[in-house]
Amino acid sequence: MSRWQSCRKRQLRFQHQRFAVPAQYTFGNSGRDAFRSPKFWNLDTSIFRQFPFWGEGRRIEFRAEAFNIFNTVILGTPGSDISNLSSFGKANSTANSSRQLQLGAKIIF
Repeated sequence: MSRWQSCRKRQLRFQHQRFAVPAQYTFGNSGRDAFRSPKFWNLDTSIFRQFPFWGEGRRIEFRAEAFNIFNTVILGTPGSDISNLSSFGKANSTANSSRQLQLGAKIIF
């Protein structure tokens, strides 16, 4: 399984068996930013069209906008609390929102 495929599944973010709870009142030996999310990307687009409307200088504008057009799921950062094994290493949220479409019209005079 490639790294990309493993990042797409909520349970397979990393191998949590390689981590251990440090002794009380001590810090562990994990490096800084050990829990990173995959690359974040969205594709947003919009289409605008203006038409003349009742005389000179007046027009109506129609617009259609789409956010996250391919509906790509980007999982959030995995849980980093090693004392809570039910959520440790699992992404329980998404870093982006689902696809959104919006239509609008504007009269310019």
